[in-house]
Amino acid sequence: MRLNVDQVVKYVMREMAFRWLAMLNAWRDKNGSLIHLSYNGVVDITPEVAAILGGSPDARSTEFGDSFIEMKFETGDEKFKDLELKMFVGAGRFIVEQGRPVTVEYKVSKVVRGR
Repeated sequence: MRLNVDQVVKYVMREMAFRWLAMLNAWRDKNGSLIHLSYNGVVDITPEVAAILGGSPDARSTEFGDSFIEMKFETGDEKFKDLELKMFVGAGRFIVEQGRPVTVEYKVSKVVRGR
């Protein structure tokens, strides 16, 4: 999953060297079904992340592990209702590409019962 940074941070609260974040998004599938996605997480403000958020010309992409999220889906469409009963988590990284907006990419996993 890739999102533009300016789409991601709906609410940010500074606390020591971390930033808590929350994001809300909604979209429709090709059949018009509305799906709502929200996630909460934390970003470790490392020197590399600070350079990106500060718009430094020396900013570079980061590895996965500076950002962690938990995701929640909501929908009124029965074919997607199963998403509401599952838990998803993700590890993120920031991607810096010349001439493009900074994006955040997440590796998203479904939480399952252990053995």
